[in-house]
Amino acid sequence: MWMHRTTQNNWRWFNICALSFLKKNGYAIDDDLLKSHLLWIASYHAGNGWYLEQSYNYYTISLFVVYGTIWNRTFGDQYYPEIAALLERSFEELMKTYANFFGRNGYINMWARSICYRLWISGGFPVSFMLKAGPALDAGWATRLCSGSILQFLGREDFFENDIPSLGFYGHREFAIRLFWEQDLFPPRLAKNSPCHTVRMAQRRRQVSTVDRLPERLRDAALRRSAVRFLPG
Repeated sequence: MWMHRTTQNNWRWFNICALSFLKKNGYAIDDDLLKSHLLWIASYHAGNGWYLEQSYNYYTISLFVVYGTIWNRTFGDQYYPEIAALLERSFEELMKTYANFFGRNGYINMWARSICYRLWISGGFPVSFMLKAGPALDAGWATRLCSGSILQFLGREDFFENDIPSLGFYGHREFAIRLFWEQDLFPPRLAKNSPCHTVRMAQRRRQVSTVDRLPERLRDAALRRSAVRFLPG
């Protein structure tokens, strides 16, 4: 099985995921090609957990850390343990400062070329509980920041455009979507017994909106689709 050559950036993760899936399910693949993609990904690490491929941006979290951690646990640990360990060390390094991306209320800044992926940036919180070394953050504080980041957008009426989630940062913005499309709306789902689900949010400043304050339409959508359970705090 051969995968077409891809551009030299985070898109290599798409080839990695496809090739890994095929290999895990018994299909013949080009192992040298898969390893080449993995080594290229590892080479993008610029230090302190940051990945540089064109520019610094939220892709370090939404693709490298989120995709990478899930790949490690589902495939890499078994088939490419040395590369998986190398990637994991960089993810652990980033998690030491990851919370600094967020305000006390969980809100994020509009930054760089990855602003369309506004709801994926908080994905580092749930996947941090998949790291072998464990999360660098208190589970309650992580859940509060993650929920606050999601509610930053779900709490706005302009989140929907023609009854579907808008593309942009706040509302529909053509300039933000010419080259990009929205990723999955919410961070990865975790096991029901994950600390992100079971712990109560840290008792910090009560600046985070709760799901009860959302407009009814948004509240229903959040409860149906969110990967993080909104807890009163």
